[in-house]
Amino acid sequence: MNYNNPKRSKKPIFIGIACVIFLALIGHILTDSEAKEPKAPVKQTNKELIQVQFNGLTGSHYKLEQIIKETMNDASSYEHVKTQYIIDTDTTIYITTSFRGTNALGAKIINTISARYGIHGSLIEIIK
Repeated sequence: MNYNNPKRSKKPIFIGIACVIFLALIGHILTDSEAKEPKAPVKQTNKELIQVQFNGLTGSHYKLEQIIKETMNDASSYEHVKTQYIIDTDTTIYITTSFRGTNALGAKIINTISARYGIHGSLIEIIK
């Protein structure tokens, strides 16, 4: 058995390599044309619109927390305790936040405030 047969053609190897390169080029062209097609804008769901209004670490509502700090006697004493929300309608959410802070007498107290916001983050009303 002589494996180094000089008469054996190397043509099938080159044809195989050429086929692989050809298929790779076709695949590349097809994926490029799909990537260039304009995609429809992604519409945010109500859940996503609501979630971006809340701090992912503490759970506080960004805008309500700002209002609380603006009305506090000592804004630097603000500590978030808990925030909960209920989807009130398709366009509004009802938010309740409990927080700790120093009152005018210097004592640490826990307060709760509730508000109604639109799902896009606009304040509708402060309830209590």
